[in-house]
Amino acid sequence: MKALDAFPEPALSDNLPPPSFFNRHAKSIAAIMALVVFTAVGYAVYRLTEEITYADVIRSLEATSASSIALAVLFTALSFVTLCFYDLNALSHIGCKRPWPEVALTAFSAYAVGNVAGFGALSGGAIRYRAYSRAGLSPDEIGRIIAFVTVSFSLGLALLTAGSLIPMAGEIAPLIGTSSTTLATASAALLLTILALLVISRRGSLTIAGRTLRLPDTGTLSRQFLVTVLDVAFSASILYALLPAEAQISWPAFFAVYAVAIGIGIVSHVPAGLGVFEAVILAALGSQVPGDALLASLVAYRAIYYVLPLVIAILLVTATELRQLSSKPLATGVARTAGRLAPTLLAALALVLGAMLVLSSVTPTPGDNLDLLAGFLPLPVVEGAHFLASILGLMLVIVARGLAQRLDGAWWGALVVALLALALSLAKAVAIYEAAILAVLVLALLPSRRLFHRKSSLGQALTSSWLLAVAVLIGGAAIVLLFVYRDVEYSNALWWQFAFNAEAPRSLRAMLGLTVVAMGICLFSLMRPAAPAIRPANEEELAKAVAISDRNDLADANLVRTGDKSVMISPDGEAFLMYGRQGRSLIAFLDPIGPKASRDELVWQFVETARASGCRAVFYQA
Repeated sequence: MKALDAFPEPALSDNLPPPSFFNRHAKSIAAIMALVVFTAVGYAVYRLTEEITYADVIRSLEATSASSIALAVLFTALSFVTLCFYDLNALSHIGCKRPWPEVALTAFSAYAVGNVAGFGALSGGAIRYRAYSRAGLSPDEIGRIIAFVTVSFSLGLALLTAGSLIPMAGEIAPLIGTSSTTLATASAALLLTILALLVISRRGSLTIAGRTLRLPDTGTLSRQFLVTVLDVAFSASILYALLPAEAQISWPAFFAVYAVAIGIGIVSHVPAGLGVFEAVILAALGSQVPGDALLASLVAYRAIYYVLPLVIAILLVTATELRQLSSKPLATGVARTAGRLAPTLLAALALVLGAMLVLSSVTPTPGDNLDLLAGFLPLPVVEGAHFLASILGLMLVIVARGLAQRLDGAWWGALVVALLALALSLAKAVAIYEAAILAVLVLALLPSRRLFHRKSSLGQALTSSWLLAVAVLIGGAAIVLLFVYRDVEYSNALWWQFAFNAEAPRSLRAMLGLTVVAMGICLFSLMRPAAPAIRPANEEELAKAVAISDRNDLADANLVRTGDKSVMISPDGEAFLMYGRQGRSLIAFLDPIGPKASRDELVWQFVETARASGCRAVFYQA
């Protein structure tokens, strides 16, 4: 290809074996396997709750005492305070110091997003990268922080689980259908293995399969293990406080079960361990706690430990953004960090609200609310609001991806969808709490407009991780639909029943609409557009690139003068990038040439151009 003639070939490239099928499709295979796990777990949850009705769960949820909820909120606060020490220890380990408020906001936001989105090393890691890179830390230092947090939590959780199962084997073994001897032996073996690794780590590094992992000193590991113990203890206490008074399980035994459930939820790779965590808890405690009360506790736990911190993080960042727009803006690291974190937090909240709208569309509306609606709105309006609100929920999930990438179109899309969904949530069910959280999203979007400045199309193919999120959401909605209306006998006539009290038909129609729209989105993503031809730079683009090259002291930048490469100019005209295409890859030669501020946006522009063309972005000799 002529456009790549100036690119030197890497040595021995002809001798490299072609990538295996697994390496080429690793992300897609992982997403499919996670979806299979979620489907199997969903079926297991459905079978485990055969004798439980939706009405029973709602009654148990309403019976949860205010003191239990207050205690759960207190333990949530303690858990998130503890989580901040992960980042503080990581910064201490790499020899960096940052102000406590800045670190606390970063850690709090990272865990609020990581809990909701799952894949904590990636979702929480993205938060940390945005915040700490603006604070002056290098990519290597940020990578070490993310690795420290991820590895220390994983080791701590494994050590904690194994250690707690040994003394509690007699109480836990009957819950999971095994003997206490077998459980204690397996736990002891795992505990000894971890301790052996920690002893070896006293040398400062550990080599496994040719890869060297540099571990912290014993003192740092001890402090980190204490943080993990407190973190898991506080988070376990949240769910324990929400259990009914008749629960027949001690806190130590529950602690062990909770630790196992958290670990299995993480390794399943299902977003937020949704369904997996619940299945383990239901299987282990089903004989000790009434099923309806246990399900109600799990719902309340998800709302308090997952959604509440995210809303608080959004409010904190929004307050900081409003202060920045005032006559006396903040000039602190906290303000700088808030600006970096706002897009990702808003994306996570949009994802949660989208899921909330989808799930509410397949659950019945309280009878009192329906009676109220019947006195004000005609039936067609209520039916239409219910159907459209479910579709808007799915759209909000899709728009969340663009919010995370700071696209200007995503900001407008999220604002319009949230406003429409807010109105429809009141028209379909007088859903006050749902409307209130949607109002929080709208109010948080308004002062953050300046942060969404990237020009890009929203009509891009979704990645495998986002396709997985959509599939899990639709699958979860189907499971909830089957659970709620398991006592309703199916018939074709259900599709054509329209009445204020016809809840099952209304949910069926919403589920059909969701499935059709989701299938369309997935097909659009899977049938990627053909990569268009890439033309060499025209005379005007070449003249601009040459002028920029003359202002920068980089000899290789003059290769743009050959005229055989495509050229991309930054929006401000101060930087350029030369590239060509090979197969489905757009390959840029060198870093962008120009000032740093212009280079950063040009990299994003290049990546988005590649995505819109159905290609991947590659940098050669960067």
